[in-house]
Amino acid sequence: MEVIHPSVGPGRRSCPSCGETLAGYPRFCPSCGTDVRSVAAIVPSERRLDPQATIRDPVVATAPPSSRPSKPWSLIVPLIAAGIIILLLAGWLFSVNGQLSNTRAALAGEKSRVTKLNERISSLNTQVSGLKSEKSDLQTQNSSLTSAMIDCKDAASKTRGIFRLLNQISQGNGSLDDLRAAGKEANRAWFVCRTEASTNGAL
Repeated sequence: MEVIHPSVGPGRRSCPSCGETLAGYPRFCPSCGTDVRSVAAIVPSERRLDPQATIRDPVVATAPPSSRPSKPWSLIVPLIAAGIIILLLAGWLFSVNGQLSNTRAALAGEKSRVTKLNERISSLNTQVSGLKSEKSDLQTQNSSLTSAMIDCKDAASKTRGIFRLLNQISQGNGSLDDLRAAGKEANRAWFVCRTEASTNGAL
């Protein structure tokens, strides 16, 4: 005989097979098709005693839903690992930045040193050019002095010739025309000697 429990209202029953909540009093479970009109199939959602049930009727209690304990470490561990990785990356970047700064400073020092060396080389090149110019001037002056020396030696030789002619004239072996010609040659030679000496700065 079918037993209806008036104290069990809609939303207070569930299917014994699948646990689906039953609305009203259907004969079959809409989810799995189990016959839910028998006395054994009526399962209240909360633990209670049926007021019309006899002493032989079983007391059915709804089992509390099972829930797994929360695991906070499942979130904390990845966060800690991510923080450690971020700290390591920050330290590495800081170290690399310091090395780059040192490298830039060293390159700037080397660049300044190279600039100073280039300036010194340029100054030395200028001095070498000046020395070459002085060498050329000295060679020209030496050549001029050599030419002036030759001209002065010639003038001195011609002057000695005048003295020899005077000696010959005194002995009656020379003429005054030869003496005048020798005097002109000696004067011309001394003029050339003085000109060469004045040109190269000897006088």
